[in-house]
Amino acid sequence: MLQIVICEDDKEFLVQLTNMIQSILNNNKINGEILCSTSNARDVEFALASGKANTFFLDIDLKNSENGYALAEKIRKSNPHAYIVFVTGHFEYVLHAFKVYTFDFLQKPITSEILEQCLQRIYDHYLSVSNNCKYIEIKSGPSLYIIKINNIVYIERFKRDTIIYMTNGQITCHDSLENLLKKLNDSNFVRCHKSFIANRQFITQIDQKERSIVFETGQKCSFGRKYKNDINNAF
Repeated sequence: MLQIVICEDDKEFLVQLTNMIQSILNNNKINGEILCSTSNARDVEFALASGKANTFFLDIDLKNSENGYALAEKIRKSNPHAYIVFVTGHFEYVLHAFKVYTFDFLQKPITSEILEQCLQRIYDHYLSVSNNCKYIEIKSGPSLYIIKINNIVYIERFKRDTIIYMTNGQITCHDSLENLLKKLNDSNFVRCHKSFIANRQFITQIDQKERSIVFETGQKCSFGRKYKNDINNAF
């Protein structure tokens, strides 16, 4: 269930935003409720301390208390998986949003359609996670991607970049292979080379002569001599 907290110092817009969110929850049968609608950052901290709140709509420029970015930092430290959405008329704050891994950045004035799309995406992701679909978060440049690990075919470290090859495209990031293996935390992913991680679910052939792995997508990667036994066991 989405447990929503709204913090906005413009009290007229606070009422409007709260009513819009409640209407969207009702009309789209989204399982959620508004725990707190306030113009005071302290109320947000109390809601966070309760352990129930998991979705936050924050104005960055909170004139009457600490700014929304500082508040978002506290939320992220307390709940790494919280959905944070910045609502602001100041587009120049967008870079701050990425630093605390916000789910979305909505620029005022906000239409009901844009807000509905945002809430629906949050709820879809929430349901996926709740249904034990495993995802990892990958930061690439200013963007944060939520990737379903079952779609990852293999991962390559190339110079200073790490390329994640998926069934539906690829993403480049700067995470090390060691860090990604920890994030994945899945026995299907095996280190096969100093520069490659393979998802054994996609392996269709191991070419011992060429020391290469062929995936069902047609893609290939190499495996190193020191990883030969690990690959054979995994396959």
